[in-house]
Amino acid sequence: MKLYLFILLVLVMTGCKNKDRETSVQTQTDNITKSGINTPDEGNEIAFEGTYSGNLPCEYCKDKGLLTKLTILKDSTYSLSSQELGNEATPRIFKGVYSFKKSDSIITLDAEGDHLKFKIMDGMVKKLDKFGADEQGSPAARYLLHKVE
Repeated sequence: MKLYLFILLVLVMTGCKNKDRETSVQTQTDNITKSGINTPDEGNEIAFEGTYSGNLPCEYCKDKGLLTKLTILKDSTYSLSSQELGNEATPRIFKGVYSFKKSDSIITLDAEGDHLKFKIMDGMVKKLDKFGADEQGSPAARYLLHKVE
């Protein structure tokens, strides 16, 4: 009889743990949806659509830089033009979709754009490293793309 009670107790406790885990996962998912990654159409107050241009640092460009043009559209798509000055005659063009993390004002390009991250600022975007932190190595101003359109 004790064995049956013990088995029943283990089954009840295991069932409760799984239910708590499901509730926790659902709560985390809801929190991400409510305050995490959003697209501009989901209530973003920052108007950052437009074209940004600049000359980013590049270790392979004979100190001439990486001529970069990023166009961000309201429908969560982008176009990225990148040309290694001194090495490439024409720019490479990448197109895809981006995600927007409202809490940090950071957009992340999809795999086509090599998951590049940019911080939205007033009239400019700042290229970040792959972890979303400031780039290191060159003066911070070299990582800014200014709004041109």
